[in-house]
Amino acid sequence: MNEIARRSHFDSAVGEISVASATASGTAVQHNVRLQYLRAVAAIAVVLYHASWYLKDLRGETRFSAVFGDVFGAGGVAIFFALSGYLMAEIIRRDDWGRFLIARVARIYPPMLLMVALFSVVLFLAYGRPRGLSVLTLTLVPTGPRGYFLAVEWTLLFEMTYYVALTALGLLGLVRWGEAFALAWLVAMGFSWVWGSGAADIATPTLTELPLLIINLPFVLGFLSAGLKRRGWLPPGLGVAAMLIAIVIPLLPADVLRLLSGIAAAMLVAAAIRRPPPISIGPTGSLLARFGDASYVLYLCHVPLFLLIESKLPQWLPAPLVWLAMVGAALGLSLLLGPLDVRLHRRMKRAIDKARDGRLRAWALGYIAVFLAIGSYTELEVRKDRAEEAQAREIFASPPTAASLSVRAEIDSVQFGGNRWVVRGYGIDLDRPALATHIAIRQAGNLLAIDRMRRMRVATAKELGRSDLESRRFGFSIFLPTDFSCAKGGLDAVFIFEDGRAVPIAPGPLATICR
Repeated sequence: MNEIARRSHFDSAVGEISVASATASGTAVQHNVRLQYLRAVAAIAVVLYHASWYLKDLRGETRFSAVFGDVFGAGGVAIFFALSGYLMAEIIRRDDWGRFLIARVARIYPPMLLMVALFSVVLFLAYGRPRGLSVLTLTLVPTGPRGYFLAVEWTLLFEMTYYVALTALGLLGLVRWGEAFALAWLVAMGFSWVWGSGAADIATPTLTELPLLIINLPFVLGFLSAGLKRRGWLPPGLGVAAMLIAIVIPLLPADVLRLLSGIAAAMLVAAAIRRPPPISIGPTGSLLARFGDASYVLYLCHVPLFLLIESKLPQWLPAPLVWLAMVGAALGLSLLLGPLDVRLHRRMKRAIDKARDGRLRAWALGYIAVFLAIGSYTELEVRKDRAEEAQAREIFASPPTAASLSVRAEIDSVQFGGNRWVVRGYGIDLDRPALATHIAIRQAGNLLAIDRMRRMRVATAKELGRSDLESRRFGFSIFLPTDFSCAKGGLDAVFIFEDGRAVPIAPGPLATICR
């Protein structure tokens, strides 16, 4: 379970969901039950995708992932972003900018923090040890590659950035130009898709990387759909067209998955808002509406719950039963906790409604200042890390250097989980512990994987008799590529120091991977 936060291959999530329509009280958005249906369908698609992916990753079972593949994951993300875009376009026109942002903060953070606290206790009781937690990941600010406690918070980084951007429009008095802003954003993403890095599928970008990624497409199209609806410009047949696109996506190259999923999701949302919703709903509709209300809780809880259940079930249990247990537990827990989430949100919404605009604006400005400060600081940090890795790759290509007496390096263990190997160990120069250090795994002389030292090794520091190293990160946990094959040769390891040394070390347990 220590790998929960890093097992997020293609983690799908939601934005402001569950009772987002309740935040638009007084508008037609509140009464459109079709939006609840879409939330439910998208959330369940996310659950089916993740249950299948983690079963493949942890137990090597591929039958379910062959059915509930990337289309389910990407489609779930895209639908939630498109829903959020439409809802935010309606709400920002009505609410004061300070009230708008604080309402979004109150919707996103409390359930997320409560779920982190819940699973912190559950994991401690299940395994008898606390799990590490990064404060930066709890801020939901885009800070570049990081591991997240619940493993799925990455879409909330996008959502909070959207909300800050829309609040800035309100602060500058430009809300009436919101559609022009969205169109300009759309054009910029198009250029970046064709000629830049917009097509990159980056789940945890930095603040400057985020805006031009194609994953933003459904939010922008959803935002624009609100204006098209007001003008009566939404054509019929959008739902059918969206389903046709969804059918052909698996037949097309993977690099268009996000693009087409975003277009199809925006069409589904536009189809849902084009006509007045039904006045009454049947039993199936009532159940879907309940899952719509519970969708945010379902998003937050399902991956750690999956991993907890899978780790506790015996290995001999048939994979279909494991899959059903994972899906059933997530759906059941969401229905149990969903009403509590709704009540919490409504209570906080009432408190915000009673607050003065001036106070809410002050809080909003404070949040924006912290958001931008964290984003700017971590942007510089990530750029520095990337520059160091680029330097490490250059050093790796140079002739090896003999280890000095002050170098301590060891590979502690290797472990296979589902379809990939993880290698753990540490490396440091005791005479110069402040040097940036990278671990490189190579095969037949070619670089296979590289990463910097990210983990503290308190026990190792004590063994070395160096209490000054207890707060220094000189340990690593690095994954080998999923397509790695021993047919290309054996493995060895090299520690790379920023002063230009590339020091080979004894492979130890690494040699057991390709015996």
